[in-house]
Amino acid sequence: MQKLIIAAQGKSKQSRNNKRGSLFEKLIKEVLSTLGFEVENSRVRYSGMEIDIEGHRSVTGHPFIGECKIRENGVTAPELTNFWGKYTSQWFQNKKLEAVFIALPDVNGDAKGSYNTYLKDNKETSFVLIEEEALLKYIFEKKLAVTPEVINKSLRETIGNDQLGDCELIFTDRGYFWIQRIIPYGETLPTRAYLIDSKGNIIENHETTDYMKNCYSQSDSYGFISDVTSSREGSIMPLSLLEEVVEVQGSSACFEYQLPASPEYFFGRSKVLKDCHDFFKEISENKRATRGLLLLANSGWGKSSLILKLKKALDKEFFVIPIDSRSASTQDFPLKVFDHVMKRICESNFLNNISREYRIGGFNSLVSLLQIVDSDLKTNNRFMVVFFDQFENIFFQPLILSAIRTLLAKIAELQLNIVFGFAWKTDLAGMTEEFPYKLRDEITEKCIHIRLELFGEKEISAILKELVKELHSKIRKDLEFQLREYSQGYPWLLKKLCAHVIKQRKKGVTQIDLATRMLNIRELFEEDISDLTPEQDRVLRNIAKQAPILQSDMSSDVLPIKVIQSLIDTRLIVKIGSKYDIYWDIFRDYLNSGSVPVEESYMLRTTPSTILKMISILYTSESFSINEVIKVLKITEKTFRNILKDSKLLELVEEKNNDIILKKDLKLTVAPPVESNEVIKSRIKEKLCKHRAITILIEKLTEKEKLSINELRDIIQKTFSYISADNKTWITYAKIFATWMDFADLAIFQDQFLLKYDPNIEVRSRRQFIWREKSKGVYLPDIQYHPIEIAMEAIATAIINKAGRIDLTGISRSSWRKALRACVELGFISIEGQRIKLNHAGLIFVQQKNNRSQLFYQACQQISVFNLFEKIVSNPANKTKTVAELGSVLKKEFNKDWTSETTHLIAKVMINWLKYAGILKNVRRRRKVNYNQNSQLKLID
Repeated sequence: MQKLIIAAQGKSKQSRNNKRGSLFEKLIKEVLSTLGFEVENSRVRYSGMEIDIEGHRSVTGHPFIGECKIRENGVTAPELTNFWGKYTSQWFQNKKLEAVFIALPDVNGDAKGSYNTYLKDNKETSFVLIEEEALLKYIFEKKLAVTPEVINKSLRETIGNDQLGDCELIFTDRGYFWIQRIIPYGETLPTRAYLIDSKGNIIENHETTDYMKNCYSQSDSYGFISDVTSSREGSIMPLSLLEEVVEVQGSSACFEYQLPASPEYFFGRSKVLKDCHDFFKEISENKRATRGLLLLANSGWGKSSLILKLKKALDKEFFVIPIDSRSASTQDFPLKVFDHVMKRICESNFLNNISREYRIGGFNSLVSLLQIVDSDLKTNNRFMVVFFDQFENIFFQPLILSAIRTLLAKIAELQLNIVFGFAWKTDLAGMTEEFPYKLRDEITEKCIHIRLELFGEKEISAILKELVKELHSKIRKDLEFQLREYSQGYPWLLKKLCAHVIKQRKKGVTQIDLATRMLNIRELFEEDISDLTPEQDRVLRNIAKQAPILQSDMSSDVLPIKVIQSLIDTRLIVKIGSKYDIYWDIFRDYLNSGSVPVEESYMLRTTPSTILKMISILYTSESFSINEVIKVLKITEKTFRNILKDSKLLELVEEKNNDIILKKDLKLTVAPPVESNEVIKSRIKEKLCKHRAITILIEKLTEKEKLSINELRDIIQKTFSYISADNKTWITYAKIFATWMDFADLAIFQDQFLLKYDPNIEVRSRRQFIWREKSKGVYLPDIQYHPIEIAMEAIATAIINKAGRIDLTGISRSSWRKALRACVELGFISIEGQRIKLNHAGLIFVQQKNNRSQLFYQACQQISVFNLFEKIVSNPANKTKTVAELGSVLKKEFNKDWTSETTHLIAKVMINWLKYAGILKNVRRRRKVNYNQNSQLKLID
């Protein structure tokens, strides 16, 4: 089977694309000239993949317009119909206008249907469609390159009993070249290729083959035979020969956490299994055209185990092959996958009419073979499912990704009885600008999505029952609770914790000791490597840096095979075909970075004040024994264990030899709970921001700004679905989480509501401002301008510095409360409960120091008393009146029954405001400025 490729070399991707565009333009001009079209103008677009053209017919002089497109999956129907719409809109203006549409390799099935129905036999318009076949015919007729038949004939004697695979015609700036794949005798896949020039001569020099590899990267793994006299044994060994396709392997025991769970050790997931079964049922009943299934979940949530379960559950009508994508190395991986699948089908006798003599000569041959397989599948009402597990390992291999994307599109277009399944982790980190988002997203769009959740209470209960069988004894309630909580709903982690319990029980450790010293993920990883020799530790970390790593890339000096085997024996590394990998990607990330890239999820059962009490005790000495702390706090051991557990989770204290000490990196300078609260708060805030439940609550507050205690309860209960508790307990847990968020300034917990807190535009305090509006009547200003300015600058400084408290230097408590009220009435700030929010007018006021007089005046105009007093002062009749007399006029005009003291105070304040608003002149201004005008505030609407 033949294919036309346009290829070019260049120093950058853009440079290569520009050259490809020029070659494409040259080719279509030559082809159109042969067909009687003269191109006058052309414009290359979209990285050389599209060209717009216009010109005229050589004989008739009729004008024409055209579009030329290269698409790996074929040009789509919308692209064709969009051009048709563009053409017809111009055709109505000039009925002699013709259209040319060039599609390489072709238009897809939907587009071909539209063309045949509406365009092909349309007698009124002139529409010419040119595809790959016509372009190749032109090239052969013009003798620009020999035909495949000529190559076949010339190579027949050279290759002996070997078979010819697919061939590709490559158009470059050096002309045309053929790449002919060769399938060795007795094999099913090509392992090498001949590079042949346009006249049919085999190219023997390495300079040209290297040039071709630079032009056409897909040719890099072919293993060109550049010396026809050399034996096959002496030929270049392509990397693809070293590549092995490996199926996903299941565990041999329930608590073998290094491998996915085999079907017999699979628990729960009833909803997900039902969703998958419904999908396959709809396909089998021709109710769904989609041929892709995507399983989405974070690492360690059981995607691989689910695939193995589906393989067994679908065994009768569906032939399921789960492929471990970590084994992928070269662009030929898709060919090797289906070669493996075909061998497995032949071994199993799943189909009756599939020949064991099949050959896969290349991508085009593969599509034809799948159509043959599809015919047998449909005859027997059966389906083939190929699952690509751990597919994220292919994301950075765009040639493989592109080929699988194209195959998926092809089987969907042809509606074959073949399904592709994909599983990749959704918490993938480390993306770069080279990441092929478009290719990945095109696969995503062609799949239905089924998302896995964390283990719930039922799944965990089922696994814990298996633990009881393994231990031959019941599990203590406190140990069971710890296993539920520490597992965080991760299937993998629960099994690892259970394996840890089994191991420790065999050593004679009691259940009560295990319950009090349950390990988190980091500690479990540290336990994994604690018994390693220095050499084993070095080799393990070297493999982690490169994993998954090919065996051929491993130096025996740097990575001794005996040490590697010992790590395989301890199950810390696994062998996948010709590659080695760390048994779990999160463990690999831990070895590389020292951190655990997993959202934390633990239940907090104590309040900040309780933990601060313990920290204040520990601060007075280097260490305290457990009994001493219990005695000083006057609490039970059970209560102390909860306090200690939360303190350790928040990384505030550590336990050593039955002693409790503060974390050395906490760096407290003054005993809690006052001055050093900010140090502790900073540590707790850092930890809570990594907590799964806290992250969800913050996201919800972004949407709603306010959550009731019942809403909090529901979110906490859903997040900790693997924990069983009654409604009252869940309410208690919700309040504790809200209290911690309040303490860390992540939100405000007030009156049984959790409120959004944004430190970019807000500042809060638990004591500094308790402000209540006494009445909803007319506001009567009772504070002069100067305290208002000080208050605004103090608020702005606290927000900029995210200080958490406002510096009240230069203003009394009484003036502070009055100034706050005035700032609210002026529209500078808003106050809700324990927080102050800086409004837009207030932001401008503190930023524009030189314009404050005008800004203050604009704000004052919202105050009815100010407007009336300004009118009174501006009246010439009141020019000579004293402050008391002006106050009397204001009292009369306002129709208020004020005392003389109140009347005088309001008049005095109003005169002060008018002066600072720039209405009254000759004012001696007193300003104590604490605000740095160069500081920047960001207003968030």
